[in-house]
Amino acid sequence: MRKNCGEELAQLARVIHEWSLGESGQVRFGGDVRPRFGPTFSRDGSGARIFVIRIDGKLVFRFAEWRAMPWIDDRTILTGFRERLNKVPGLELSEDELGKKPIRSLHLLLPSTNLDLFKQAVIWLKQRTLSTGQYYHPDG
Repeated sequence: MRKNCGEELAQLARVIHEWSLGESGQVRFGGDVRPRFGPTFSRDGSGARIFVIRIDGKLVFRFAEWRAMPWIDDRTILTGFRERLNKVPGLELSEDELGKKPIRSLHLLLPSTNLDLFKQAVIWLKQRTLSTGQYYHPDG
């Protein structure tokens, strides 16, 4: 990522990776054409990823992969997550994108206030989905 996007985005990706490990416990890597990583909903790391950070400096939300989650029909969770993400200036996810894989620039998270809003949204999602048993819980 440093080669493709510069030191600043590489450092941001590193920070998000470390935070994701601490917050979710599982981060999965993948991709041959566009290497990427992202935290998963499952304890073993095999489940759908919440988001991914790609080597080209893109932030991708994996809503399309969430179809198997038992809580996906509860639109309050999905809508609540979207509303919290949209507090990040420039992120602007539409209702229509909730069933897809919207892509945004990782640059949007460079300001620390934006990164904090992003983290708050992910933590909110984690708390809401913990009750369904579909999110990794470090206590068992």
